[in-house]
Formats: sequence, structure tokens, C-alpha cells
Amino acid sequence: MAKQIKLNIDVSGEYRRLSRKNIWIIFAVILITLVLATINLFLGPINIFNCEDPAMIISNLRLPHVLTSLLVGAVLGVCGCILQSTLGNPLASPSTMGISQGAACGACIGIIIFGTSLIVIPLAFIFALLPTLLILAFSKRKNINATSIILAGIAMSIFFGGLVAIIEYFADSTKVAEVVFWTFGSVYSCSKPDIIMIFIVAIIMIVYGILNAINLNALECGDMTAHTIGVNVKTQRIRHLIVAAAGAACVTAFCGTINFIGLIAPHVMRKFIGANYKYLIPTSALCGAAIVTLSDIISSNIMTGAILPIGAITSFIGAPIFIYVLLKKK
Repeated sequence: MAKQIKLNIDVSGEYRRLSRKNIWIIFAVILITLVLATINLFLGPINIFNCEDPAMIISNLRLPHVLTSLLVGAVLGVCGCILQSTLGNPLASPSTMGISQGAACGACIGIIIFGTSLIVIPLAFIFALLPTLLILAFSKRKNINATSIILAGIAMSIFFGGLVAIIEYFADSTKVAEVVFWTFGSVYSCSKPDIIMIFIVAIIMIVYGILNAINLNALECGDMTAHTIGVNVKTQRIRHLIVAAAGAACVTAFCGTINFIGLIAPHVMRKFIGANYKYLIPTSALCGAAIVTLSDIISSNIMTGAILPIGAITSFIGAPIFIYVLLKKK
């Protein structure tokens, strides 16, 4: 007769304890994000306390780019979180998958070849999706694993980077300067309809991630484990890749390339909240929003009379954090 093995661990009690801890962490990240957003609202090149109409400056100038910072960071954080789970690779992000570089190539074609700003956003969106479609086609081949998909994404990044360089080489200096400015990334160029569109995308991404938390948890454990518990790995992977790429493409088309957010936000929150995507999705969105908002504060206040590229600031913030996380994980 088989012996029963008794565990000295109260599993349900431990789960409730972790759930309470995660909820407190979510509240803490919400508080940090709100504090940063408030600072960003009142701090800037113009001192609102010494001007005649501070309400106008806040509503017309500060509030749009503060909301854009929050929404862009949230979308990129969730996109990176979904990509890392789907591909089982901590290096997966819109930047390493070629999505950002594809959008930059589309914008470059729209600015230099077509010479009109009306076509820049549609082309940036289409070209941002191209790397994902190519990688999906590549992934259907046999003996292709998640690491190979990441390498294919890096190859797409190099390809689009080379294509942009060739187009810029034959363009006049004015058009090249416009392309370079776009690739720097900016949260100041979005209109109210653009912000509404990014808001809708952010809500869809967060809700989608939370509703698919079980599948993402399964994929995090590996294809074999996911298949064992009944997850259709191939179908889920394709769907997650398309959704994440579409979200990142939308943000990149409106705001340019903002690097490292999709890579860093999930890593930072895993350290505090673990790998349960029920909590990791919303906290990655909040962490991404906080990082972009902090970067916006730095970019608009570090130099008097100048606003530095937010993409460069996110890279300066993200790179040390990523190295630290890697060293701590050994």
C-alpha cells in the first residue's frame, strides 16, 4: 500500500501570504508612479508658479506629455512582459525583436521618399509589424526554438538599420535631420486623438495580458510543461507575438523609438513580485510608466532651455538596471 507523503507547508496559507504581499507591492508601484507623474506635471522648463496662466500651461502643455509618458511606458512594459514569456527568453523586447527598428525604417521611408508627414505613422506601424510576420514565418520551420527566434529578431534589427542608413545616405540634410529627430523618441508630439488611441491600446494590452496570465505562466515554464497541461503552444505563441508586436508598433509609430522599457520593466518587477503573470502584467505596466515618466522628468529638466531625447535617457537608465539584474541573478 502506497504511503501518503505529508507536507509541512501550508500551501493555501503561503499562497494567500504571497498574494497579500503582491497586492501591497502593486499599491506601492501605483504610488511611486503617481508621485512621478505629479512631479512631471509641475516641473518643467517653464516655472508655472511665476507665469500668468498656470492652468493653461498644465492643461495644454504639461498634461498631454505626462499622459503620453504613462501610457507609452505601460504599453511597452506589457509588450516586453508578453514577449519574454512567449519566447522563454529574458532578452525578448520590442527593441531586440526588430519592432522598433522596423518602425524607424517605415518613418524614414515616409519622411525621405514620400516627403509627407501624413504617411509616416501608417508606414511606421506597417514596418514595425513586418519583423514579427517574418519571424513567425521563420518559426514555422522545424528545429527552431525560442533562442533562434530572438536571433532572427536581432538580424531583422540589423537589416532595418542598414536600410535606414542607405536611405539617409542619398537624402538631403534636412530630411535626414527630421528622421534622426523622429528616431530619438518623443512624448511631446502626440495630439489628443493620438493619446486616446494609445490609451485604448494600453487598456487592451493590460486586459489581454491579465486574461491570458495562465497561458503565459505555462509558457514561462517551457514548451513541454505548457503542452502537458493542455496549452496549444504554437497557437498561443503566434497570438501573443502578434498582439505584443501590434501594441509596440502602435506606440513606436506615434512616439518614435523608446528603448529598454520592454526589456527592463518586467525584469525589475520579477525581482519583487515573482513570475506570476496575474501580478506581473499590471506591475510591468506600472513600472514601464514610472520609468518613462522619470526619463521625461530628466530629459526636460537636466538642461536649461533644452529637452533631451527621451529615448537616450531611457537607455541610460535601463542599461545599468539591466546589468544589475543580470549580476544579481548570476
